[in-house]
Amino acid sequence: MQILNLNYNIGISDVEMVCRLVVYAIDTSDQDNMTIERCGRLPLERVGPLPLLLIPIYDTLETFILITELYASYLTIEDVYSGNVLHPTSNLPTNADGEVVIFTAYAAPKPPSPSILYLGTSSGDFYALDIKSLEWRFVGQRNSVGVAMQYLGPAYHDSGHKDVIVYAGEGADHEVITIDVEQSVPDISVLQSLENRAPLIDAHISRDPLSSLDVLYVCTGQDRYGSVREIRSGVGVEMLSISPPDPEWNGLRFSPLIMTSVTGIWYLPYDEKNKDSFYIVVSFALETRVLSNVDQEIQDVSETCGLVCDKPTVFSGYCGGPPRVLVQVLETQVNLYNTSKGSLTTVALDSIQSFNSSKISHVAMEDAMLIICTSSMDGQWSLNKFYIGAESLEKSDVVVVNQEISFMTIISVSHEQNYLIVGTHRPSICVYNTEDLTCIHEELLVDVSTAGINIPESCAFLEYQSSRFLVVGLRDGTLISYQLDSMIDGTVQLRNASQRPLGSLPVKLVSQNKHSCIAISDHAWYVEQRNKRIVIKPLCILESDYVAAITSLPSEDGYQNYAAVIDQKLCMICLDPREDINMRTIHIGETSRRVLHDRPTNCLIVAYSGVTNSGRQDGLNVIHEGKIVATIKMAEHEIICSMAGWSIQHQTKTYRYICVGVAVHSGTRHEHNARRTPVESGRLLLYRLKRRKREMQYCLSQVWHEDALPAGVLAICPHPHGLLFSTGRTLHLHQLDISTGRLEMVAQEPARSPITLIQVAQERICVGTQMDSMSFYRYDPGNRKLLFLKSDMLMRTVSGAVMPHIGLVIGTERYGGVFGLMEDTNKPASRSLSQAFGFHMPDVALGVQTGALSLMDRLPNDHTLPWDDTGSVRKPILACTLSGSVIVVRRITLETYEFLRTIESRIRQQNCARTLSTIYSPNETVHTLNGDILHLFLRMTISEQQTLVRDEDFGALDLKAYPANPAATYPANSSGIDKVTNVLMNLQYL
Repeated sequence: MQILNLNYNIGISDVEMVCRLVVYAIDTSDQDNMTIERCGRLPLERVGPLPLLLIPIYDTLETFILITELYASYLTIEDVYSGNVLHPTSNLPTNADGEVVIFTAYAAPKPPSPSILYLGTSSGDFYALDIKSLEWRFVGQRNSVGVAMQYLGPAYHDSGHKDVIVYAGEGADHEVITIDVEQSVPDISVLQSLENRAPLIDAHISRDPLSSLDVLYVCTGQDRYGSVREIRSGVGVEMLSISPPDPEWNGLRFSPLIMTSVTGIWYLPYDEKNKDSFYIVVSFALETRVLSNVDQEIQDVSETCGLVCDKPTVFSGYCGGPPRVLVQVLETQVNLYNTSKGSLTTVALDSIQSFNSSKISHVAMEDAMLIICTSSMDGQWSLNKFYIGAESLEKSDVVVVNQEISFMTIISVSHEQNYLIVGTHRPSICVYNTEDLTCIHEELLVDVSTAGINIPESCAFLEYQSSRFLVVGLRDGTLISYQLDSMIDGTVQLRNASQRPLGSLPVKLVSQNKHSCIAISDHAWYVEQRNKRIVIKPLCILESDYVAAITSLPSEDGYQNYAAVIDQKLCMICLDPREDINMRTIHIGETSRRVLHDRPTNCLIVAYSGVTNSGRQDGLNVIHEGKIVATIKMAEHEIICSMAGWSIQHQTKTYRYICVGVAVHSGTRHEHNARRTPVESGRLLLYRLKRRKREMQYCLSQVWHEDALPAGVLAICPHPHGLLFSTGRTLHLHQLDISTGRLEMVAQEPARSPITLIQVAQERICVGTQMDSMSFYRYDPGNRKLLFLKSDMLMRTVSGAVMPHIGLVIGTERYGGVFGLMEDTNKPASRSLSQAFGFHMPDVALGVQTGALSLMDRLPNDHTLPWDDTGSVRKPILACTLSGSVIVVRRITLETYEFLRTIESRIRQQNCARTLSTIYSPNETVHTLNGDILHLFLRMTISEQQTLVRDEDFGALDLKAYPANPAATYPANSSGIDKVTNVLMNLQYL
């Protein structure tokens, strides 16, 4: 039997420069002697358009559609046999600018669909081609289409059917869509969007000074046109339900004069039998709203709940009963709502006070005990203790306080002992016995005051096993933690105070359980007591960093539920206290190319590219808290190639600049490649990012521009003596004259090939080129020259690099290589760099950075080392890949390396590792272990693991437990499997 194979070969001969279609016949009649024979070819025009797609027709044998850059052709095998070039053709459609569209992928429907083809373009346009008439029809527009599109089948409905198609996005999300071409106006509907993180084309690490961790910003393909992703370690937050946005729910963040801001939020269960029936009471400066969560939807029940809602609420709580009593405290009265009778009892302030008081300022409540803090017009403050009845308040004790009170709350140190914690403007923390309201301890805050404004705003009590802590939030954004000791005589002691800045706004603490609480300032934080110390982790909220108000809800299964006002919405959220890597997407609306984080203003500067009627349009977006606050557009034919931040210290001021490198092309098409435009010159632009404090607006103002550079500026990097940048093969060093605001050239040095990257560590300069790998330079200020030092012996196409310290550079190649080069201190006269390590992976890594995304990187560890021998933080190397992943490279101790190398070699011999062993060849690695292969050990069965581990493998290796408990060690009788698992768990965290 002879089979005519429609697989084809479209090739360009390097000698003849001719494209051909070639058809082969495959004879499989003899299974032992199958043959492949070329039976025909069709030369295409020598100077004709480039062929792009060859599409077989399913319902017609030996026919296919050829799509080129200009037309579509209907071909048969007979045309190829005979060399017929007079086959039916149709010109490709044009877009709104009159340019011919370029198709990137196709989907060929099967019956019952008509004889049509669906084709997509990189701009997101979808077209339908009638196979018989070769007529084009525009269908619609979605995301940019990559190189893959597949027909899944028909979706039937009452009036017919729709075609279901899945396509791969190019720098955008993938989608499953339906297309109905039977309508007069074709319709595209999206069934599902599939997240596409690829490609990650740029990355930037920024250290968060508050959490002591790093945040990774990457340019990713997610969203319709791509976006920027923020990757950080913290506590994950899941949104359970969200109310519609309300502009009045702004909080007191920017202006304390806003009279409609949220002043408090409380959880109020009104049904004793059903814990899911509850109110959320939200107080504003002029009113109160009561909301209820019904079937995962938030509804306003202010008019029907029975509480007073035309005045602001000072405090709200409940007394368990029975009957259950809802307590609402206003400035001049206390409301008691009996849920069983549905009756409201109002107790006026005048009726419960023995002297004239103006208002109620603070309230604390525990079970049926209610303590109210009142203030009078003459500045007198008092504490009033009551017991709550079904429809009345029973007065117990009254204490006059000589200090202005800032907050108060009740903590339970044990099941039998409660204490009232009162914050004063002295400033101090006072501890009262709740039985008779006597002050048993006062802790002055003068020693921890930095500006004399450290007035306490809130506190929380954390207890775990035998360790007790009192954490206090201050008005200036500082969190103080004390160890709390309860004495036999009923007194308490606060000792070992430690402080931690959380922001610039007052810190509000909300407790969920005995060992954790939430702190909100500029950001939201998760505070917990772990191993006799306080651990603080950021809350990774996708919508916004700022939380205006928050209260705890009933929780179960280890998760914690809260109600919070976030980004002008009331949100029901769920927290997973375990530390994890969380991601937040920042929508740009255009394709992001470069990203830079400016720490002084906490803004992202994103270089983007878009499409306009005249072609590509590059620009800069300034993003603050996930929103675009300023935009700068480049001139026509300008492409942003590089970007860097530059800080200059002059006298007592620090000037911060955003440096942008631009390549300027002529706009004319290349002679042999229509998609290339030759670069004619370059520009170097300096911007100042400014903030207008009153309007809270940001703007980028250009302060300097260097025009008519000989080539595009492909790399920029600050240097202690100025600014380094490259134009083609030349390395430049310029200095800024603060008095004139001008950049002046200091030195320049030519290289053998175009310079694509520059890195600086102290005085050492590392330069990466397209062909000569990496070279080290230094600047001689006496002679004002850039001096060549050493270079790599191998030729590498470098795509990214980072210098952890002066003698080491870690780089990536465009063909998947990752390598480390260092100066050999034993050979000071040598002009070559020695290879510290190297390995190859089936991906291209970009955006190489050093960063500690995990809290574990800051804890003691016996298996990893810092890249800088003088440092203490073991930050790993992070690199983003074109496939959308992040790789992590850690430096490990020699003992750990020798131990795990033995385990890896044994795993490679197992059947489960054969595929990975083929991809990651050990012959291409130098001083490197493969984490993907080692991770297979954790997925093996116990019997498989026992064949890999032997007692003599451990030797003198000191194995300690997982870093969450650094002080613990394995018992002497622990199995070897447990010890290997421990080492891998130490190394696999981010």
